[in-house]
Amino acid sequence: MTKPDQKKEAFVFDKVQHCYSGVPALEKIDLKINEGEKIAIVGPSGSGKTTLLNMLNASIQPTNGRIEILGKDSNLYSPKELKALRSNISLIPQNLALVNSFRVWQNVITGSIGDYSFPKLIKNLFAPSEKKLLEIHSILERVGIEEKLYSVTSTLSGGQKQRVAVARSIFQSPSTILADEPVSSVDPARAASLVKILLKVAEEEEATLLMSLHNLDLAIKHFPRIIGIRNGNIHFDQSPDQISQRQLEELYELKESEILQDG
Repeated sequence: MTKPDQKKEAFVFDKVQHCYSGVPALEKIDLKINEGEKIAIVGPSGSGKTTLLNMLNASIQPTNGRIEILGKDSNLYSPKELKALRSNISLIPQNLALVNSFRVWQNVITGSIGDYSFPKLIKNLFAPSEKKLLEIHSILERVGIEEKLYSVTSTLSGGQKQRVAVARSIFQSPSTILADEPVSSVDPARAASLVKILLKVAEEEEATLLMSLHNLDLAIKHFPRIIGIRNGNIHFDQSPDQISQRQLEELYELKESEILQDG
């Protein structure tokens, strides 16, 4: 019998493999993620972190194996159900996917693009209600850029654009937030601030959070669970206090053949 305080499984990977042109990006991944967990995913470039995140909202399907997303096999979602699923699972991609010619409030409103009919989308993008703008202003306050509500997105700094992407995710009201290297282009202080904001948002919204990071210090300092991925395999899946220095060194260790491949 399930205990009242026991979290449900949000995602289950069962021997999942994914290949690009026959080359494995992920190999036989077994993984369980419970609702409400806060997880950092670390590993060298090309290790499979982005592929794993994209599989969590069924943007990518496994070549072999099985993924269960929110209680259902990812291959069994209909196109209509996939649209609803991706509204419920917010993805902040590496490139942020913002429209630079839009004003900040317009980019935030695209977070719920999957919930609107085309006429309603056009209305919200170009003639929003005062109530809608107040809602967006409130969200921008939470990420610290409320004064940028009407700014053209192209005029913002890299850190401010990242906060717009976070605000868009909040507007989406997701059950899960996936963030792919969201702090890669800002200085350490701003990176730490943005990680804290995402963790606070996830806590307030009772959302699951998975964030891929290159910065090990941020992962170890702020996340209760860290998954290390190397060459498409899970190298470790532990709490920060359980991870040894040797495990971290092995995670990023380059073999001679890999160095030669990198030129």
